[in-house]
Amino acid sequence: MTNTERELRRLIENAGFEAITVTMKCNGDKVTITPCGYGAKSFDDIDFYLIDSPTVNLCGRETLDEVAHALLGYADRIREDEEDVEKLKAHIRKYGENSDWDFVSDFHKELFGHRPHVGKDRLIAWANSDSKGSARFA
Repeated sequence: MTNTERELRRLIENAGFEAITVTMKCNGDKVTITPCGYGAKSFDDIDFYLIDSPTVNLCGRETLDEVAHALLGYADRIREDEEDVEKLKAHIRKYGENSDWDFVSDFHKELFGHRPHVGKDRLIAWANSDSKGSARFA
């Protein structure tokens, strides 16, 4: 068991198996971890953990060990996602109106956890912008 996992266990126990929020050292993000299980009163009652992050699409994990590893790799994941955003933008800039929009939509969903919810014109504008976030805010 890693120190991070031990600390998460302590925080969750102290919170009565309710959601906890941790602050990421790498960028100050407030990440909420919610243990999910019907009437959870112990770690044996938890089915999975939801992870809510403003920057990285982590969704959920089945074990506390997986949560700890996701948090430990948070800074690397941010860098990887930033690189992927640039790849997606480069694809849209290169192909413009001729882009494979199913591919673009799938790639956007993988990065941000949702489809772009904007038209081609806004996606192209987003690709040409300095925005690091979702095309939804372009």
